[in-house]
Order: sequence, then structure tokens, then C-alpha cells
Amino acid sequence: MINILVDGNYIFHKTFGVFGGFGAKDPSKVLGTPGEQAMFIRKVATDLCAGLKLLPQGGRLIFTSDSRSWRKDVEIEDGGYKSNRVKDETVDWTIFFDLMTEFGHQLETQGFVFSKVKGAEGDDLLYYWSDYFNSVGENCIIISGDKDMHQLARHNDRGWTVIWNNNSKNNILAVPPGWEENWVNKADSVSIFDMSAAISPDKEKIKEFLKKVAVEEVKRRDFVFNKMLTGDKGDAVPGVWYVQAPNGKFNGISPKKAEQILESLNQSEWKESKFVDMLQDQNFLSWISGFILRILKDVDNRENREKVSKNLLRNYTLMWLDRSVMPEFVISNCDGEIARGIEIPRKSIHIC
Repeated sequence: MINILVDGNYIFHKTFGVFGGFGAKDPSKVLGTPGEQAMFIRKVATDLCAGLKLLPQGGRLIFTSDSRSWRKDVEIEDGGYKSNRVKDETVDWTIFFDLMTEFGHQLETQGFVFSKVKGAEGDDLLYYWSDYFNSVGENCIIISGDKDMHQLARHNDRGWTVIWNNNSKNNILAVPPGWEENWVNKADSVSIFDMSAAISPDKEKIKEFLKKVAVEEVKRRDFVFNKMLTGDKGDAVPGVWYVQAPNGKFNGISPKKAEQILESLNQSEWKESKFVDMLQDQNFLSWISGFILRILKDVDNRENREKVSKNLLRNYTLMWLDRSVMPEFVISNCDGEIARGIEIPRKSIHIC
């Protein structure tokens, strides 16, 4: 069974970019009349259907949406999570998000699950839904152009998750290492009493789909570790450490330096350790913070190591999609949402 999880914010923003003619646009002006709103929603529906037609059918269809993120309450010096987007708040986005909510509720009447939870971003829900389906032996394809979602690419004995950016200019499928070999091209066991297993419609559909996309393998832990080191300008999350150069510019961990640190990590005693275990290990925190200070040619002392460790833990909290870093109320809300969604009766959905 393959379930399709749709990043609603990505779909709406992508379509709005085309509909509004790109550039900075005020939704209250672009979508100011009922006629313009109807045209926009038809465009969203058409774009969504075009993507879904390329994918296997028969599983659940989940459409997620953002709420105010719990991450905004995590303290960051000189600002906060996504604080660089404050300027956008001068634009009235009310009609845009109202239309997304209305569209989501309409999808739910058609057999989708519209998933929105207080305190959680759509990213959190995509993590929760994919984790749930994988835990019960089902697979997931996430439709999202947010590269942060690549960390959800995984494959275990129970199920797998892959992420598809269906942007025509960046048509990439992010997959866990060995996914094609271990699932797509792996022969199914066939019983002479059940020849239906000899042909898997899902696999045949996926094989056709793979001809249309570029496949990119992602090592989940390495991907997130690099982001923790370098930060995320898009979400106003700083890197773990900066030093001031003679020209006055502040330099942090570059992607190249992050790769050097990662290479050393993968040769260390923690090469097989999980994030949770490493970040509770004071020996690891001392080792990695010292490495970061030295690679940036800064003073390696106890005070700086403690600051680097604190920043590393902060970025881990902000960037790692995992219930181990989420507040209890978000965990409870997401668990409740999964239970609610699963109880919604399945319907036969005919992709337009």
C-alpha cells in the first residue's frame, strides 16, 4: 500500500506564484474577487490532480496545512524562528489561508484527510503521518518542494518514505539509499497458489514514474547533521558558530566545512550512534564543539565549547523532525489527529 501525503502549503504557494505572475504579490489583491478565487482554486486542483495521476492509487491521501509553529517559542539570538519573514506579515494573507482551509475541508468530503493541528507545522504532520504508515507496514510518497522534507526519506523492514518535488524545473525524487535496489527492482516472492504477487501494480506504476524524475539518494542523519551545522537562512536559523574575519564579515560553517566535520564523525566512535544518544553524550558534545571551533580557527576553550554545544542542541530542536524534540502538547495533538484521520471512512477517489 502506497499513501500519498501532500504538503498543502507548498502546493498553494507554488500555484499562487504562477497565478499571481511571480514576484511579491498581495493575495488580497490577486484573489480579491470571487471569480479570481474560483479560478485560483481550479488551478490548485488541476495542478494537484496532474501530480496524483502519475502516482499509484489505492492508499490514503493526506493534505496537510500549517498552524502557528511551536518552534517560534524557541529562543534564538537576534530574532527567532522564521523571524526573517516578518516583512511578509505586512501583506494580508488572510484570504490565501482561508482558501487553503476551505479547499482542505472540501478534499476531506471527497475522501482525503485534511490534516491541520494547533501548534504544528505541516512538516510535523508529514513526519507523523509517514512515521505512522511506515510503522504499520505501509509506504509513503510525500509531495513537497521543501528540501527540509528530504530528511523523511527512509526505508526499513516495514515500509519506506520518499519525497517528490514536482516542480517542473526541479523534478526530483529524494529516496533513502538502496531504495530502488531493495524495493523497486527487488523481485517479490511468488507462490504457485497466489500468482497475483507476480505483478505488482504499484511497482509498475513507480517504474513508469521513475522515468520522469531525477532520483537523489539521501542519507537521513547526514542530511540533518549538515543543516544543524550550517543553519537555515530561509527559516532564520543561524549556524552553530560564527567568527569575524578581518574584513568585518562573519563566517560560519560552510557546506564544505560541514562535509569535513561529517567525514570525521563517520570515522569516529559515534559513527553508528543516533542523534538522541549523541546529543546526550557530553563526550560527543565536547568533541564536536572543539572540532567546530578549530575548523573555524577560533579559540577552543571551555566557555566557547559550551556555547557551541548549546547552539547545536538548539538547531537539533528546530531542524530534526522527530517527536523526541517536540513539546508534549504538539505530540498529543498530532497523535490525536492521526487517530481522527484513520477513523475517516475510506472512499474510492477518482483522480480528475
